[in-house]
Amino acid sequence: MPKIGFDARLVFGRIRGMGRFANQLLQYLYAIGLNDTVACYANSPVTTQEPHPNVRWKIFGPRNYVIWEQFTLPRQCSRDNINILICPYNTGPVFLTKACKLLLVIHDLIFMKSNIPFSPSMHQNIGRLYRRWIVPRVAKRASHVITVSEFSKQDIVSTLGIPGERVTVVPNTFSHLNGIQQAPWSEIETRYKISKPFIFHLGGEAPSKNTHRLIKAFENIHSAGINNYNLVIAGFKGRYYKSALYNLKNTEVSKKIIFTDYLSEPDLAAFYSNAQVFVLNSLYEGFGIPVLEAMYWGVPVICSNIDPLREIVGQAAVLINPYDTSGLAKALRVLLKSPNLRKELTVKGKRRVKDFHPDIGKKKFTGVINKLLNLRE
Repeated sequence: MPKIGFDARLVFGRIRGMGRFANQLLQYLYAIGLNDTVACYANSPVTTQEPHPNVRWKIFGPRNYVIWEQFTLPRQCSRDNINILICPYNTGPVFLTKACKLLLVIHDLIFMKSNIPFSPSMHQNIGRLYRRWIVPRVAKRASHVITVSEFSKQDIVSTLGIPGERVTVVPNTFSHLNGIQQAPWSEIETRYKISKPFIFHLGGEAPSKNTHRLIKAFENIHSAGINNYNLVIAGFKGRYYKSALYNLKNTEVSKKIIFTDYLSEPDLAAFYSNAQVFVLNSLYEGFGIPVLEAMYWGVPVICSNIDPLREIVGQAAVLINPYDTSGLAKALRVLLKSPNLRKELTVKGKRRVKDFHPDIGKKKFTGVINKLLNLRE
């Protein structure tokens, strides 16, 4: 039987985008009957929130993930006689034994883009520089690369020089949303001190999330008389709240903006389901899981007119130029004033989500694994 190693650091606890995709790949491994062959590696203790109670966990090495990834992890793979190592977070060890094939997941190449400003977070900037140095090297070492969109595949091929036949698109799916019970809205209102109606946005302090332009557009519609809405911005660390509001001219608008940090899945589902509109006006995305989630939960979407987001939404969203604040404000005004258009987009979104069924990703992932194991599909 083959032995598969899996970097599972981000599949438990506060699961975010890359962790969700890693969790999705683990589910695929179980579905195709390889769960008994998988060793999940991590460099910190597994919490009680860990979603895979039957996997074989190996916790070892330093908490510093660079040292763990580049030195401790490959040494452990050699000791365990691993045949395939799956690294699902853009980076991986540059040096592995020849007997170990590397399956690398590269979600996007935003860290390679000079036109994307650096973050106010030093931690994010250090990570960006690390990925900029490591990814081109480890991608060339990888036996195969998985990415999440056709846009990212073409970017990887052209930027890193990886042959197209060594890159497979396995899209994100809605599998992580199945079975989630929404938190009661009465609890959300009390806990977050929020009332309806509201516009919802998943942002963050990273400049690529473009949250500051949404805040400006929100100020514009408030000044134009659409002032009965709140704006809820999730995923923003508390120490960056004040800087996000720095350029507001109307101090009354700031009272209508509610920031939250990480949201649990039940809370996140409640915010999606009760929002009037969801906005993702990112400058850059490799995929854009939030728009898929928004369509799943039945909220009309406004999103950036960029390749990866167009791949997801098709005709099921209002597309805007992410650099055009007035254009975003206009889209908000139109959608908030048109219940029929919101209903139409909700129906289209529900239909569009079906194109991202887990079985589609499972088939593509199975093909990659079989190829690496030299098996017939």
